[in-house]
Amino acid sequence: MTNGETDAVFVDFLQNEDTQNYEEVTDFDKLRQYLLQKLDAYNHQPKVQKMDIVLFKEAIIHCAKIYRVLTLKRGHVLLVGVGGSGRHSLTRLCAYLAHMNCDQLEIRKDFGLKDFRTKLKELYELSAFKGKWHLKTVFIFSDNDVVKESFLEDIQNTLNSGIVPNLYTNEELSRIREEGIIGKKYKEAGNTNESPDAINEWFFNRVKDNLHLSICMSPVGETIKSYFRQYPALINNTTIDWFMAWPEEALIEVAHKFLNNIDLPDEKRTGLANLCGFTHATTQKEALRMEKELKRVFYVTPTNFIELLKGFDKILAAKRKEVGVQMTKLQNGLGRLEVAREDVKIMTQESEISRAEVTKTSAVVQSLMADAKKEQDVADEKAKFIQAESIKIEAESVIATALAAAADAELAKAMPNLLAANKAVESLDKKFIAEMKALNKPPHDVGVVMDSVMVFLEKPIGWASVKKELNDTGFLKSIMDLDKEHIQQKTLKRIETYTKEATFTPEYMMTKSAAAAALCTWVRAIEDYAKCLKIVNPKREKKAIAEANLARM
Repeated sequence: MTNGETDAVFVDFLQNEDTQNYEEVTDFDKLRQYLLQKLDAYNHQPKVQKMDIVLFKEAIIHCAKIYRVLTLKRGHVLLVGVGGSGRHSLTRLCAYLAHMNCDQLEIRKDFGLKDFRTKLKELYELSAFKGKWHLKTVFIFSDNDVVKESFLEDIQNTLNSGIVPNLYTNEELSRIREEGIIGKKYKEAGNTNESPDAINEWFFNRVKDNLHLSICMSPVGETIKSYFRQYPALINNTTIDWFMAWPEEALIEVAHKFLNNIDLPDEKRTGLANLCGFTHATTQKEALRMEKELKRVFYVTPTNFIELLKGFDKILAAKRKEVGVQMTKLQNGLGRLEVAREDVKIMTQESEISRAEVTKTSAVVQSLMADAKKEQDVADEKAKFIQAESIKIEAESVIATALAAAADAELAKAMPNLLAANKAVESLDKKFIAEMKALNKPPHDVGVVMDSVMVFLEKPIGWASVKKELNDTGFLKSIMDLDKEHIQQKTLKRIETYTKEATFTPEYMMTKSAAAAALCTWVRAIEDYAKCLKIVNPKREKKAIAEANLARM
């Protein structure tokens, strides 16, 4: 203590690193800035878990103590404090200040003693010869890592003698000796005895000198007392640093750092930080009073304080969001009211104009109504005339429909013959066609039939023209696709010159050629159908005219 007021802090890293002389810190702000620079440098390292530490006065004092113990030869530290007090973070920062490696366990579901000892072997070899940049190593071990109490037995052996008995088998020690790097470092140390026992002893001595333990324990509950009774080396072979409750000044400083990340006015941020610090400090005092009066222990930890700040941030964000939504709704509502006010103003102006137009239009409407009455009278007269005409046209439509039905009946009589003729033509195959093409000069009757076919197809008559058409593969298709609905009158007159002959019958033609008989049937059927259409079509047209007149009525 200095002047009976504060702890005297000594460090050796503020001066030239080559001298390493411990000196009392007279400028605390300078020490804080140096540690902040080192913390920033640590956080910028690749593949490290970034630390967000508030270096208030007590944290800096703990940092100086931990650094001092870890830099002592074979020094180990026991950090006793509740969760969230900064034991792990400050140990990592001190290891970085002292240029030491830092490692700790990564507990899995099936983590056991074998895994723990494998980790110890890695740390032994790292601190003895495998360290890439530094050999000195800090191993952070906390009470949360005690999966099995046998872990503490190995920790006690490390604290007592520096090594765990029987950690390595002879084969494993032989493997270590055979690695080239350990032999090189052994010789560089000035050793000449290359016996296995000498190298093994040198290896374990290097581990004792370079491996430092930082054991983190919580004073909560009876567990720590049980550990100290069963494993006294935890107390006897370590330097104990108690992490006491944060003072109100430290709480306010932590709150300030946390609240700096929240959008708040500066005057409110300061008052809020003071309020948070006062609330937590008061809670700690009341917890002590409850323990004294009611014999009930209630732990108020730094983690609770951090959760308080996070809870404030969460509630503030939720409330800001809620108020923001309400403000948006209010602004939208006011905007709509303003738009409605403008609309009402415009509508009022338009209604004044419309009222004048309505007055003016009323006179026009009265005049139009008088004209409309006159036109209605005329329309009534026309309606009477149209009704009379409708009765007349309906009667004509009935007559036209009857005529069209009769015409359709006549046309239906011709349809069977037409269908039979088409079927007969469809039955003709290449054999019949080839038979007719083979004739150089056909019989007269066959020639007559083929000429009549050529007339319907509107092709030149004569056997030469017929043979040309027979050579066309689409000859029969052109017959079947003939437009029989629009055969001209002059074509029918030409056909009559052929069909009036007594021998122009299918029965007679069958004696000459089956193909000629089929085509004769087809010609006859097409002629009958076309003649029927000449009678039916005028009747159909008359019916259509009557229906059109009726529709217009």
